[in-house]
Amino acid sequence: MNTEIQKILELNHIQGDILARALHQDIRELFLARICAYMKESPEQYLEIRKSYYRTDDDLQTVRNIVRRVGGGELPEEDLAWLNQCVKAHFHKKPRRRRIPDAERTALWQAQGGLCAVCRRPIALSGLHVDHIVPWDYVGDELADNLQALCPACNREKSNRVSRALHHLFLTREGAFS
Repeated sequence: MNTEIQKILELNHIQGDILARALHQDIRELFLARICAYMKESPEQYLEIRKSYYRTDDDLQTVRNIVRRVGGGELPEEDLAWLNQCVKAHFHKKPRRRRIPDAERTALWQAQGGLCAVCRRPIALSGLHVDHIVPWDYVGDELADNLQALCPACNREKSNRVSRALHHLFLTREGAFS
C-alpha cells in the first residue's frame, strides 16, 4: 500500500481492510450513478439500456456489457449482481416516494439501537430521518433493506448522493457499510 495512505490510516486509526471496504462500496456506487445518469440523458439511452435486458436471459452478462459500455470498466460478479438489482429497481421506480409508516420508522430506529447510521450519535425517534441508502432517485422504493435512520445533520450532508463510504469513514472513524 502507498506510504502516504498508510500514514493517513495510522493517523486516523483506520485499518486497511476498512478502507478497502469503503473504497469498494464507493466504486460500485459510482458505476451505478454513471449508468443512471446515462439513462437520464435521453429517452433513447434509457430505452437502449432497458432493451438490452430483453435481448438475453443472462442478466449478469447484460449488466456487464452495460458497465463496459457506459462506465468504461469491469466489476466482479457479486458487484454486477448488485448493480443488476439496482438497474432493474430503477426501471420499476414509481413516480412518488412511498410514505414510511410509523411502525416501520420505529423498527428501523430500534434495529439501529437508536443511533444514526452515519455518525453513530443517539437520535430521538421523533427526530430521525428515514434515508434511502441507495438514493430514491436511483432505485425508488424497490430495493429491500435500502432504508436507514439518520440524524437530520447527516441526512442533509448525504442528500441524494451515492459513493459516500470514504467520506463517512473519515468523518466518523466508522464505515456505514451495507
